[in-house]
Amino acid sequence: MAAVRTWGFSQPAAERIRSLITAGRHATDAVEDAIAEVEDDPETGHHIVERGGFPNSGGVVECDAAIMEGIAGRFGAVAALRW
Repeated sequence: MAAVRTWGFSQPAAERIRSLITAGRHATDAVEDAIAEVEDDPETGHHIVERGGFPNSGGVVECDAAIMEGIAGRFGAVAALRW
């Protein structure tokens, strides 16, 4: 099992995902739980849009998110949600 990450601050989430899946949690649930923990943590949460994001050219902070279950092919996403 691998959890791919792109930013250094997401290391705790990757480790949490790995531990949740090893404990038998569904992968999608593990990702959602781990990301919520990173967003709620004062140390890592400042990297997330609502705490440390920059406004767009119109001065509005917006966020995007996506998740996909590879084998099932299910996908969900949101874009330009205003904070």
